[in-house]
Parts: sequence; C-alpha cells; structure tokens
Amino acid sequence: MKLSRVVPMILIIVMVSADCAGQDKTSGLFAAFNRHASASQAALGASLLSSGSAAVIFFNPAGMQYLENTQASFTYLKLNPDLDQKFMTFALSKHLGSNFSIGLGGMSHSVGGIEGYNSSAEFTQMYKVNEWLGMLALSTDMIAPFGIGVNIKAASLKIAGSEGISATGFGFDYGIVYQQSQWFLISVSAQSAFKLNENEMSLPRIRSSMEFDIPFFWENRGGTFQLAATTQTEYGHWTTGFLGLHSSFPIVSGIKGYLNGRTPGQLLLTNSGTLAEQEFEPPDKWGIGGGITIDIGMDVKMKMEIAYLDEKYFDQLITTIEFIY
Repeated sequence: MKLSRVVPMILIIVMVSADCAGQDKTSGLFAAFNRHASASQAALGASLLSSGSAAVIFFNPAGMQYLENTQASFTYLKLNPDLDQKFMTFALSKHLGSNFSIGLGGMSHSVGGIEGYNSSAEFTQMYKVNEWLGMLALSTDMIAPFGIGVNIKAASLKIAGSEGISATGFGFDYGIVYQQSQWFLISVSAQSAFKLNENEMSLPRIRSSMEFDIPFFWENRGGTFQLAATTQTEYGHWTTGFLGLHSSFPIVSGIKGYLNGRTPGQLLLTNSGTLAEQEFEPPDKWGIGGGITIDIGMDVKMKMEIAYLDEKYFDQLITTIEFIY
C-alpha cells in the first residue's frame, strides 16, 4: 500500500473515532489502567520505534513484533500530591517463531484513606479502592509490512466499606502497525471499553502515531534520534495530539543511555460544544524521561528508566526495570 494512501486513512480513522466512539453512559471505573505503563511510552506517547519495552502490549499489542525475542518489564508509578496509593504493572512478551508473538500483562492499583460523606456533608466512613487487571496479547506480521495484534483483558474493582461495591469488566484492544522501512512507522490502536453493568461502560480510547527515525551523527556508533507525532481520542469526546522525542547514545562498551521528551497535549478535535465555553485544557502536560541499557552477559540486557510527567491534576514519577533476552 502506498504511503500517500496510508496517511489519509490513519487520519480518517482518528477523526471518525471522535464522532462514533462515544457511549451513552460511561464510568470512571478502571480509569487507572489508562495511565502510562513505562517511562518510554509516557514521555513519547506510546511510541514503538524508541520504547522497545514489553509494556507496549498495553498500548498496541501489534508492537510486540518489533521487540527483542523475550522481554520482561516491571513498573511502579507514584503520584504527587501524594496519595495513599500503589500502582504497579508487569509485562512479558516472547516471540513464537519468526511471525508470531505472545504477551502477558498485569496491573495492580489501590487507593486508601478515602473519606466518605453523606448528602448532608457529614463524615460517614473511610473507603479503600482496589483494581486489578490481567491481559493476554497475541500478534503477527504474517501480512507484512503490516503487524496486527489483539489483547484480551479482564479487570476487577472493589471499594471496601460498610456498603462495599464490586465490579468486573472484560474487553479487547486491537492494534495495527505499518512499517515499510526501518526509519518510518505508523501505529493505530483501539482500547475498547470494559463492559460493566447494563448500559454502562468504562472509557474507550483510540491512539495513533507517526514515527520517524532521523539520521543522527553518532549513528555509526549506535546513536539514534527519533520523532513521534501522536494523537489520542478520549472516549469519543475529544482528540488531543502531542510530539515526542527520543535520543539514545553509547556511553561505554555495553552501556547505552537515552533521553525522552513530550510536549504538552493540544486539543485537535472536539465533539462537545461546551468544551470551548469551558476553555477545555488537555490534562497531558510536558514529560521527560531517560535511562540506561546495560549488557549484563549471557545475551541478557537490563534496562532501568525513570520519567517525570507534569499533568493537570497530578505529577507522575514512573520507574521501570526491564530484562531483555
């Protein structure tokens, strides 16, 4: 397929999603799983060329085809202002032959110390929220230059208190990647809603990105410089976009460092006329991250990274450790 046809197709998918993906009734349940799962994707907006992380299964399962043979990633996220919360993820990906990959992922999120009040503004009790998610991902590049993938996900939520609340949800995520050369890639993924109670859903999301690997003056020594233009549609109401940068360079033999950056989000398209009246501002602000990859022997690499995101309601500090084989 010619590039001149692919790019308009991607833009049409994103714009149509803003008009059609909305639901009559949505819920904030499982909102924690919309958070970024690793520093690379956090800073770049789910880029594939530069992230090289097993956590890509949370963003586009087709991206597993572009990873090393086996990778395992572990992430911890901390919010500021500080809450009594814990947010952790893991992701595992493995190639099955040359054309297929399988992945496993999980998230755990808890928030304690939540004060409950009645309609008369009287304190009632303290609450605690616990969320869990499990995910199985499959991908293939049998129809190269396209890679396709799907996630099967299940989640559980419990709110502890005298009148406890519990919910379970199931859903699917779909992804496609187009890569005709090593320096250019297009990614589109649809994060479906969790099906909850009757006529109630969690928040669906659609992402797309165009990524470029730009020639770098240290390229002959393993250096890279990459640019990603990303859009993100939030449950059919609006679409935002931002740019991400990635630069990596060798430090000494067996050790490579890298830096990531993300611009603030910009509102590109909206379905709601009230957003302009409310002077809607995308919650995604600037982000910066970086880390090192170390060859530890036996064909195993260890990657350690950290990212800081300045966002509308919370600042996020994300730390990740990953093993690559």
